[in-house]
Amino acid sequence: TSSEVPSDSDVPSLSIEYRIPYGSPIVATFTNPQANDQNLFFIIPTDSEDDLLWSSMCGGQVDWDNGCEAQFDGTITFEDSNIDNDSDWPLDPGSYELCLAVDDNWPYYYSVCAPFVIDVPSDV
Repeated sequence: TSSEVPSDSDVPSLSIEYRIPYGSPIVATFTNPQANDQNLFFIIPTDSEDDLLWSSMCGGQVDWDNGCEAQFDGTITFEDSNIDNDSDWPLDPGSYELCLAVDDNWPYYYSVCAPFVIDVPSDV
């Protein structure tokens, strides 16, 4: 038997600033060579398996089921205006991962994750 090692062009990628100021938008760029219209992004605390925030490829929680087309590359932004539940924003200071899910079926399988940290607010 043989197995094929995927080339770099077949592997999804995420790029995100590692340190993000408290309350600032969380912005990441991505490539997703195997894109489909059910890909979702999740933000997960590093000490948990439960996601806090999620977003569709179309950039929010509101648009996710309105015919969002597969995105092969682009930018995703998490901010107050595209979060469905205001109680989840801003994220508490701490360590997180931004992950790209293969589809919207539970349990989620993440094709790629990128770590980041929300800094303590400067006025504390």
